[in-house]
Amino acid sequence: MEQYIINGLALHVHRRGQGPATVWIHGFPLDHRIWDLQAPLAPFFELIAPDLRGFGFSQVSVEPYTIDDLAEDIDDLLDVLGIPEAVVIGHSLGGYVALAMARRYRFRVRALVLVCSQARADSEEARSARLELVSRLLESGSSEVLVERFQKLFADRTRAQHPELVEAVLERIRSVPVQAAVHALLAMADRPDSRPFLDQLGLPVLLVHGEEDVLIPVERSEEMARLLPNARLETIPYAAHMPMLEQPEHFNRILDTFLKYVTQEQEAAE
Repeated sequence: MEQYIINGLALHVHRRGQGPATVWIHGFPLDHRIWDLQAPLAPFFELIAPDLRGFGFSQVSVEPYTIDDLAEDIDDLLDVLGIPEAVVIGHSLGGYVALAMARRYRFRVRALVLVCSQARADSEEARSARLELVSRLLESGSSEVLVERFQKLFADRTRAQHPELVEAVLERIRSVPVQAAVHALLAMADRPDSRPFLDQLGLPVLLVHGEEDVLIPVERSEEMARLLPNARLETIPYAAHMPMLEQPEHFNRILDTFLKYVTQEQEAAE
């Protein structure tokens, strides 16, 4: 684990492997450890997995922030690491950050992988639900209130066959600082709609979605696949919102094929 001061905050980064750079951005309210089972890709790629502000081992931001601020953190981190370009992989919230990077720092992004994410902004109903969760967090002073909502991270089959995995993730959610959760919820509630710029995004894009995801339904990835000029959608059975943990071998095969394609193709062109 490495630590860097980025925009005045201590951000922790887990790095392993060698080869073309890949950045793995976790979802809410999680941390870099959701990518632990992607270690088999390390012999072929450098895996750079930061903890976003306030999550995992990173410092909590005192001030509120936006999704664009999180994208700036990743851009600045790549500057510090001396990495000019990377494949950016984002899960859920991490997908919002990845899309913001593609919009703001196009030169930095070699290709995109969006896992169980979406381009739409929150509907009024979804935004209200986030703000209600913010109120409950502030009233209770405990992230335990997140656990009820995020029971839905996993498919029924995962909960039945791997209860230890489910409980380990829920235990990490319980440890999330309330302020970190509040800031992230507000940033997600106020994020812009990314759909208007998707048709201008010529990057290779891989969309990966668990077939049983109820937090962000697979239809949101289907919508992005229609709007993006160079995208492929892969759905994973027996997985909900966490396919990288629920079906890691299937997930890794998909990622390995795509990452080798986009990195080798570019290297051949150069």
